[in-house]
Amino acid sequence: ILSCVLPEDNDAFAKKAHAENREDLLSKLRARLTFESQFKAFEPIRHDVRSELINLWAFDLPQSLIEGETEARIASYINMQKKQKSELTLERDALKKEFLDEVKRYFTLLFLLKPLAQTIDLGGVQQSEVLEELTHQMMHSPFETRYIYPGLPEEEAHHRLLMALLMRKCEDWCIKKRLGISMPHRS
Repeated sequence: ILSCVLPEDNDAFAKKAHAENREDLLSKLRARLTFESQFKAFEPIRHDVRSELINLWAFDLPQSLIEGETEARIASYINMQKKQKSELTLERDALKKEFLDEVKRYFTLLFLLKPLAQTIDLGGVQQSEVLEELTHQMMHSPFETRYIYPGLPEEEAHHRLLMALLMRKCEDWCIKKRLGISMPHRS
């Protein structure tokens, strides 16, 4: 049985964690945990905004775009399962339905929110936000809802991260406009 050896809780440890001292590290940890809990609490509101936008202004998407993206996600998923030597829990048809619905939602929102992003001031995108979005995509998103997946060219992955951030900022702008509440953002 292995036991964990925790480092000493002191200023030296805090500096290794990129903080000035122990108090600064604790403050940063509290801020991060507070942000993450607020972000999670507001996610149902974002989901409702996405659903409302799609219900109000859905339109036909190019079939070749939807089919190409769906097939790429399925292939990536199957390859990942093979590498992990996991059994596929869903048949290909069930996988296709699951991925197809999410692909349609993603591209509908992308095309709906892109003109809004061009007309309002979203405050730009910081490199730290791009890294946070990448982490969120790879660590916290179910595979079927990811739009960043293994095998995606690096330039395309970076473009999708930027689009995801702009979409989220547009959703937050809509929420603020409609409900008068500000969504949590990293400082």
